[in-house]
Amino acid sequence: MNSINDDYQKKLAEALDARLVWLKTSELPKLKNEVHAFQSAFSTLYTYFLKKGVVNEDPYKLEAKAGEIQIPETKTFSASEKQEQLSIRLASYDKQLDLLANSYQFNMKLFTLERVRRIRNLISYINWGHLSIDADDINTRTIAELVFTARLIGDHTAQSVINTTLSGLIKTTISINKYLNIIQKYNREAYKLELRSSVLADMKEIPTLDLIKQKAVIAMPESLFYPELVEEVLKENSLEGSAARAEALDRLKIVPEEKPKPSKEVVLKALLLEGIQAIGSIASTLSEICLKFDDNQKLLEKRKRREWEKLRRLFMQILKLKSRNHQSIYEIKYVESENGTLVREQVNFQEFMLDLEASAKNCASIVRSTETQIEPQLLETLDRQILDMQKRYRILVGLDEYFKSQVKADDHSHVKGIKPELSTIKNALVKVNQQRSEYLSEKEKSAPFKPVVQR
Repeated sequence: MNSINDDYQKKLAEALDARLVWLKTSELPKLKNEVHAFQSAFSTLYTYFLKKGVVNEDPYKLEAKAGEIQIPETKTFSASEKQEQLSIRLASYDKQLDLLANSYQFNMKLFTLERVRRIRNLISYINWGHLSIDADDINTRTIAELVFTARLIGDHTAQSVINTTLSGLIKTTISINKYLNIIQKYNREAYKLELRSSVLADMKEIPTLDLIKQKAVIAMPESLFYPELVEEVLKENSLEGSAARAEALDRLKIVPEEKPKPSKEVVLKALLLEGIQAIGSIASTLSEICLKFDDNQKLLEKRKRREWEKLRRLFMQILKLKSRNHQSIYEIKYVESENGTLVREQVNFQEFMLDLEASAKNCASIVRSTETQIEPQLLETLDRQILDMQKRYRILVGLDEYFKSQVKADDHSHVKGIKPELSTIKNALVKVNQQRSEYLSEKEKSAPFKPVVQR
């Protein structure tokens, strides 16, 4: 029996080594991207809650310390404690997600069974997929009430931000849990291998749960003790354990997705769809810009409400030099990238914000809405999206500079810049144009040769 177990242990070690390489190079980077997306979506929603006053700033201003992830409080609270507890818990949740996304090392040595459990609990702290005022969990129930209130008091921009961020939180929760499950499968078998080599290898007595626990505390001091995994090892080592051993090895197999070789048409369509996906990826970015510009416009209008400004507007209205139904018209400047020409343009801010909000909604749903389109339709959609987004990008650059230039020095720190968001949009446009160029190049190669007929 020992030779059988030795052979199995060797196969298990080889399978774990191969899976570890796969996890490091493939799955961990994907998990990190999904965690970033989750944190970004929650941060946008939380910032909006603060802005609308449906939740307050953390009264204690506690900072998240680098180290182990801590799950915010989950105990119930009374109605009189609701506002304070919610402020504390959401601030803590925001800090912990920021810690996970931006300071945590995505390293398999650190992704132990216990840490994966902590991450899973943090991500599921609020059940985004089942937000309901009737939810059993008090945090989920209270967040559902906040969302309902925010939708009631918000405008079209609010609806767009809330819907986009909630959709992102639901999607990334599912994806994160998928990757955590994959990592957890590896961890369970790695723990069992360590148990075999560090505890059972030199055990002369008949192994029992209590005896293994006594020796594991000494041999594996950095690991928690998992009785259910010990039971699995004992089952695998039994005379009837061949099926259990085969199942364990099967769980570690890296099975490449068997995809039929796509036809040229499918490949070409995929290039266009990847371009569409790049456009869709900036939905939350546009929503974030809407929030920032809304704050900037309020700051600017507050400055303009000084007495001399009121008199000037009154004078202009009397002379009929300006009658725009209280619309904010801003004169912006930007450089045309094609020829380097400086362009001045008057922008109706309210109309542009409505357009930007509609664009964010469109980006959030564009992938799903174009999946059934054929190549010519996809190319037309992509071309239209490129032109529209390039135009919006130029106006966004101009508005960003305009807001910064129109406030005095003492208010400059209050202006919210959009440099990171502009960079995200620019990178997306670069990706879209790359996919479009590659599509046209491949399309030209696959076009049938037509000889020139001389007359």
